[in-house]
Amino acid sequence: MHGIPYRYGGEEFALILPGLAPDKVYEQINAIRLDFQQQVFSIGQHQVRTTLSAGIAFSTQETNSCEQLLNQADQALYAAKSQGRNRVLIYPPQGFNADSQSG
Repeated sequence: MHGIPYRYGGEEFALILPGLAPDKVYEQINAIRLDFQQQVFSIGQHQVRTTLSAGIAFSTQETNSCEQLLNQADQALYAAKSQGRNRVLIYPPQGFNADSQSG
């Protein structure tokens, strides 16, 4: 996978995957999620497991700006978190009301 990663916020990252078909984008991001959940970190005598939630948005003819695209991915991310975490959702996420969520 060839993409352009960057840190978007405190615990948030964006990955730009130009030219990759939507089904392949989902497959790649979900594979990252599955690999990530297998990692075990040791902190002192404790073992810690983490999970990954992801929101995916695609640039279309209706996409007016990078900000709009990031907003759409963010909405999908918050939907993934609100639906139980450790999942990948594509914008527009089904069963999610963006107006009820605050960043």
